[in-house]
Amino acid sequence: MATRAGTQIYSGKQTDACAVIDAINAASMCCGCGTLTEMIFSALDDFTDALASTHIKNYAGYAKAVLWSSLNSYRVRLNTELAVI
Repeated sequence: MATRAGTQIYSGKQTDACAVIDAINAASMCCGCGTLTEMIFSALDDFTDALASTHIKNYAGYAKAVLWSSLNSYRVRLNTELAVI
């Protein structure tokens, strides 16, 4: 995702490699809690859940969209989980 030249569309939003790298950096520096590895596992869980409930035609495209969505929402999810504790 971060190595393709030009713009791509993930989850209906146009982005480029710089935006992907910025999202990765933001997710990896979440308030000292959570790690990029945990975010990746969260994205894999989301993808696995989608496989069970959705008919997917383009697995690679869907996986990229789930990963992009997880990158963008990881900080919010983590803060929500920490607030409950």
